Amino acid sequence: MGHARHPFLHHRPVIRWIMVLCACLGLWGQLLIESRSLPGELPRATIMRLTGIDIASSVATAAPVDHPARIITP
Repeated sequence: MGHARHPFLHHRPVIRWIMVLCACLGLWGQLLIESRSLPGELPRATIMRLTGIDIASSVATAAPVDHPARIITP
């Protein structure tokens, strides 16, 4: 006698392979960025140099100038 299978579990291997593919693409992308970077260059600068896309443009302009962590007291 066979067991009844839930329809979602039937597609589970496909979902698992999609997740593995996404993880591999992320790793390969990270290795590509690292291999194309100049010595001492940050990943953000590498992406900007290679593609012209500033990945943190809104974050950089939204940061306050007088942030408490940046203030050095004697």
